[in-house]
Amino acid sequence: MAHVAPYEGYYPGTSNDIEMIKDSDNGWMMRTLLIVDLPFSSVLDTVLLPYDYYRSTDSRPSPRKKISASDKRKKAKGQLKGSGYSKANKKAN
Repeated sequence: MAHVAPYEGYYPGTSNDIEMIKDSDNGWMMRTLLIVDLPFSSVLDTVLLPYDYYRSTDSRPSPRKKISASDKRKKAKGQLKGSGYSKANKKAN
């Protein structure tokens, strides 16, 4: 399906395909498409394996962690305007 992210581990597309095939909420059409996609995901995941290894050994935090940390800092300073996190809104409640 997709090369989702470095923090998803190795063979993320193949893993997602298998999980979705096993999921009983998916209909026959989706399962058929996933079965067709499975070999392509496996090949692409194998091609991207060196990249996954490089990213997994990299000491940089994932983008999700960076954004979460940034939002926490902005929330503490009251800088997330219009999102309900400002200190002025907190005092008014």
